[in-house]
Amino acid sequence: MFGFWNNKEIRLPVDKLQNAIKEAKEMKELDKDFSSAINDLKSDFARLQENLDVLNSKTSGSKFSNIVKNKFCSRGREILDGIECPKSITDAGDFHDALKERLNELSSLNIKEFRHLHAFKDEMKAVANGIKAVEGNAADIGKILNYPVSKKAFETSRSLEEIKNLKS
Repeated sequence: MFGFWNNKEIRLPVDKLQNAIKEAKEMKELDKDFSSAINDLKSDFARLQENLDVLNSKTSGSKFSNIVKNKFCSRGREILDGIECPKSITDAGDFHDALKERLNELSSLNIKEFRHLHAFKDEMKAVANGIKAVEGNAADIGKILNYPVSKKAFETSRSLEEIKNLKS
């Protein structure tokens, strides 16, 4: 029994249940909000990537600062490229946690890196602002994914996957 249909119990075959969840009014509205948040996130990813490219194009008089900057930019590109945005809310089960983990990897600097990246303080400020914007979008996505309807849909989707695996 699911709360999507005004607490009425509906019996459906397992193979039709996933479509019923996606077609539920509450899920359509949440999916629209989720898609909008994902589009904002993708825009902020693109701006952050541009900021990393600008940072990467700058040089400093210190050879070691340039090496640290290049490694930071490379790590940033690798992290951003490793994030795949889900197409719909029903596919976003662990997305928020993975996104937060990746953002923590990008924003965590040790004192040595911080000291040498100070030579690029203006560009680093733009990168830091880009990370903050992405974190803001990640928080919005987290709110959407924590709605009770979203949680119930994820639980159901996981159960359906387990059932499909058992069938095969």
